[in-house]
Amino acid sequence: MADRIALNTLAAPVDLSAKDFISFTITASRTGSYLWFGISEDNTTWHEYAITIAAANVAQTEAWDIISLAAADRDAVLYTRLRFSGETEPVSATIDSIQSYAMDLLENPSGVIQDFLVSYGGFTTAEIDATSFSAAQASLAAAVSGGYRFAGVINRRTGLNDLLARMVRQCRCRIFGGGDGVRLVFQAAAGAVQKSIPDSMLAAGSLRLSRTGMDEVVNDMKLFYDMDWARGRVSAANFKAVCDRSDAYPAGGDMQSVSVYGPRERPDMHLMEFIVDEAAAVDLRDFYITRYKDVKRHARFTLFMDNLELEAGDIISVEHAGLAVDTAGAVFRIESAGFRPGSAVRGRPDEVLVCAREV
Repeated sequence: MADRIALNTLAAPVDLSAKDFISFTITASRTGSYLWFGISEDNTTWHEYAITIAAANVAQTEAWDIISLAAADRDAVLYTRLRFSGETEPVSATIDSIQSYAMDLLENPSGVIQDFLVSYGGFTTAEIDATSFSAAQASLAAAVSGGYRFAGVINRRTGLNDLLARMVRQCRCRIFGGGDGVRLVFQAAAGAVQKSIPDSMLAAGSLRLSRTGMDEVVNDMKLFYDMDWARGRVSAANFKAVCDRSDAYPAGGDMQSVSVYGPRERPDMHLMEFIVDEAAAVDLRDFYITRYKDVKRHARFTLFMDNLELEAGDIISVEHAGLAVDTAGAVFRIESAGFRPGSAVRGRPDEVLVCAREV
C-alpha cells in the first residue's frame, strides 16, 4: 500500500538551526511502528523521526534529537508532515504541542525535571502544570548569580521517584500532584503570606499542633558538590569541592542552634551530585540550615469550601485564640491540602483537610 501523507505548510519559515530537540504529543488509533514525523525546507528533501505507538488512543510525548541534522537543512523549515506507511487498515492520528528547544535550556533544574517527567516518567505535557514550572524556572534563574544549573550523569539503575527526590532537594524545590497536573514549587526562604486563617475559619476542635522531632534538626552542613563522574558512584570521596561555610553560617554552622541542640548534621543531605557552581552550593547550605536549625511546629486542621483554593506549597498564617498562637510565629507552608466530601446523612459538610509545617 502506498504511503499516506498528511502535509502541513507553515505560515513562514522557522529557523531551527540553534535548536537541539523537537518535542510533540501524538495520539493514534492503532499500535505499531508505521508513523514518521518529518520536516523539510522545500517539500522535496525530508528529515524524519520514526514513531512507535505504544497504546491506541492514548497520548504519548516524543522528543526528536535533531542535533545531527546540518544547520543548513533546518534554518528555514517551511513544511512538516506525518507519514503513514505499511498500514492496510484504517488508522487516524493527531499530533499537537509541537515545540523546539535548545539543550542549554535544560541546565535550569525546572527544565531538567520536566524533561525527566516526560521522557522517562511517561507524563504528557497536559499532565504537567506549565505555569508552575515556568515560575520555578524564573525563581531558580534569579536565586543566585548565574542561576541554578544542573549537570550530571545517571550511571546506575534508579527509580523515577528517587531521582526526582534527589533533584528537587538540590534546587530548593518541592514537587506536588494535583488537579492541574504535576506542580513544581521553588521554596523561598521567607515567602509572603498568601492567606490568613483566622479562628473563625477553622472547623471547631480540628486544630492539632505537634513538634518536629530532633531527627529533623540540622544546624551544620558540609555540602559536597561538583561531582567527578569519572571516579564512579556518588560518594563524598568522589566530589571535587565542598562548601562548609558562608557569610550567614560560618564553619560549624548556626552557633545558637548548636548551643541548644548540640551539633546536628544529616549526612544523607550533603551530597549534591547535580550542583556544579559554588554560588548554588552556598545558597543550598544557607537555605537548609535556616529551614532546619530549630524545632518547628506541624499543624493539622480542617477548613471549609471557602478555602478550596489552597494548595501544597502555599504560605499561610494561622490564628487560634484558644491556644494563644502568635500571628508572627504562626506562619506555615502547606504540605498537603485535600478535599473530603461531606455526608448529608451524618450532617457533615464538605471539608478541606490541611497539613502544614512552620516556616
